[in-house]
This record gives sequence, structure tokens and C-alpha cells, in this order.
Amino acid sequence: MLANPEDVKARKGHKTDPEDSWWLAHLSRHAMIRPSLYSASLAVRELRDLTGWRKQLRQHGTTERNRTQKVLELLGKWSRSLFPRSKGNHRVQPRC
Repeated sequence: MLANPEDVKARKGHKTDPEDSWWLAHLSRHAMIRPSLYSASLAVRELRDLTGWRKQLRQHGTTERNRTQKVLELLGKWSRSLFPRSKGNHRVQPRC
């Protein structure tokens, strides 16, 4: 059962505690809150699921890009410490 949000908000206390489900069931048994009459259609629920999935995929992509960038930065620091550049001309002269 979905509770009508307006009824739940109007009641004092027990709305953010871990005992929410017990409290809402108690209010429902005593007809102190009305059930919500709205239920999203299957198409709307599927669209919400797909939107959430897309958001997760984008977040994972961002995480992987950041991880890759960090590894490349660390490799760059590591290679510079192994092969420090000497002062002067850094260009390699082509062999003729």
C-alpha cells in the first residue's frame, strides 16, 4: 500500500525513524491515513528504471575516466623520476 504523502506529512513524529514501516502500518490499520490512489503505469515505471540505469552508467563512466586519468598522472610522475630531462635542448636530433 502506498500512503498519501499529504496525510503522512500532516501526522506528527515517526516519519524519519527506522520504525517508519511499523508506524505507517499502525496508522493505516486504524484508518488514520488514506491510501494513495495513484500508481504509475508500467510504461512510466519502465522509463524511470531506464533513466536510473542510464544515470548509474554515466556515473560509472565518470568514475572510470577519473581512475584512468589518475593512473596516467601517476605513470607520468614515475617515468619523469626514472628519466629526468637534462638541462638544455630536449629535442632529439634526427639521424640522417
